[in-house]
Amino acid sequence: MLKWIKARNTYNYKVDLNEFTGANNYPGYFNCIITPKNLVMFENRFTRSVKRGVSFEAAGEVCFWKVYKFPNRDGLTKRLLNHLSVPRNWSEFRKALHEIADNPSYGNFKRLQRACSQPAGFALPLTFLAFYRPAAYPMADRHIANWWSENKAKHGYEVFSSFIQENGGRIIPCKQSWDAYLAWKDFCNEYSVKLSKQCKSYWRTRDVEIAVCQAKKKNLSLEKLI
Repeated sequence: MLKWIKARNTYNYKVDLNEFTGANNYPGYFNCIITPKNLVMFENRFTRSVKRGVSFEAAGEVCFWKVYKFPNRDGLTKRLLNHLSVPRNWSEFRKALHEIADNPSYGNFKRLQRACSQPAGFALPLTFLAFYRPAAYPMADRHIANWWSENKAKHGYEVFSSFIQENGGRIIPCKQSWDAYLAWKDFCNEYSVKLSKQCKSYWRTRDVEIAVCQAKKKNLSLEKLI
């Protein structure tokens, strides 16, 4: 349990949204710095925007946050914002998120990919899902995929799929990767309950994901919880 707490506490991802080159085109957005201390507030803002349908710009902020360390972060964010600025596309994005959150089928995942103009994407579409419902859905990227492949048997998930990756890197958005994501989601849900009980503090599914991602990046071992 202490190793899980230690791993989560090493999380220090910081993103200055002001650095987006198109920030001035979206008054009221891209005007703050996201740190672990205000991350939940940032997630909640996105969730409210999707549920109320009032501001597609919040999705752009999440995109920039996710791809912050990518060399083409501005281009990726501008493309999403341009796509979602079309009212019917923003409406479809909201509907797709709601549908997959209630029914996480592969078909609904493909719909979400299209809705956020990421037909070959995996990590970014799932980032929107994780932000929309962080108590139930984790994110998934190459760090998570590598950890899952190496550790799923240790934690009792040996019969479940591994993500399909390009040489240990980008996750290929195929059916097997989706099946692996569903098993990964179930693991995070299981451990969020165990950690909340044993730590006597609330752990969301996303908190489990954060601890695992940090453990992989920093080569930390995480104990199996009973």
